[in-house]
Amino acid sequence: MEEDYNIGKRVNRIGFSLLAMVLAIFISQVLIDFLVKMIAPDLKATDWYIWAVTAITMVGIGLPVIYSIGRSIPSYNQGEVKKLKLSEFGMIFIISAALMYVSNYVGVFINLLISMLIGRPLITSFQDIILNSNMLFTFLYGCIVASIVEELIFRKLLLSKLRYYGDLPAILYTGIAFGLIHMNLSQFFYATTLGIVFAYVTIRTNTIKYSIILHMMINFIGGVIAPLVLKSQNLGVIMLIGIWVITAITLGIVLLILNFKKIKLVKPPMAIQRKSVFLFNIGTVLFIGFCMVNMALSILNS
Repeated sequence: MEEDYNIGKRVNRIGFSLLAMVLAIFISQVLIDFLVKMIAPDLKATDWYIWAVTAITMVGIGLPVIYSIGRSIPSYNQGEVKKLKLSEFGMIFIISAALMYVSNYVGVFINLLISMLIGRPLITSFQDIILNSNMLFTFLYGCIVASIVEELIFRKLLLSKLRYYGDLPAILYTGIAFGLIHMNLSQFFYATTLGIVFAYVTIRTNTIKYSIILHMMINFIGGVIAPLVLKSQNLGVIMLIGIWVITAITLGIVLLILNFKKIKLVKPPMAIQRKSVFLFNIGTVLFIGFCMVNMALSILNS
């Protein structure tokens, strides 16, 4: 029970660090929007503004906040870095793509149900941003900056703090937190799924190098290639993308099934009596609550 109490304290602090980060980002974005509206309102209409504000608040404010709070929490000794063969990395990428598409379809289905309930199409601000933004800035922030910063936060900082208590809770906690922080239902399901995959890859290799590369590749597909294809309205290109999606899902699921027994999760050095301590602590509850409220507001304002 004493060990459970110590786990609760640590996870509570991690939850508060996540809450502090999202609050700092949210408040700073509101302040920047207010100042820009007062001083140079025309900037808000540019196709790079949203990415610039996101980069400034995420990199310049959010990352330092969570690092300053979380750095004092003891980290797990991750051990020797393991290299992946090109064939192994390729297999993981195909599996990641398959799981991304399948979980995205789950999100699309749930969005459709909500659309039917509220009586109007559910179009999130994220979808609007991706389709109407400058592709160069989408690539620079979405594929490069965001991939590196998010991996540093979730698979470097937070995952290392939780690994002492076993691979499974560390993977699930950071994966779900990664999905929640996107704060919209359209991204939650596939972001959570990918967060779990990226966390497992990081734990098995003891480096975030591979998860960063995977993150960049996945974001490039979803943030650059998909919008370009939709904008082109070229039937041939759309058909090729459709073939890729079907092939990736089929091959990825087959590879996952064939390699499922190879998945190994290290258990904690001592049994944890109450698994609920990972979820039911004030910091984590407040973080989840804040993210879910924002998800609900994004639906209501769609």
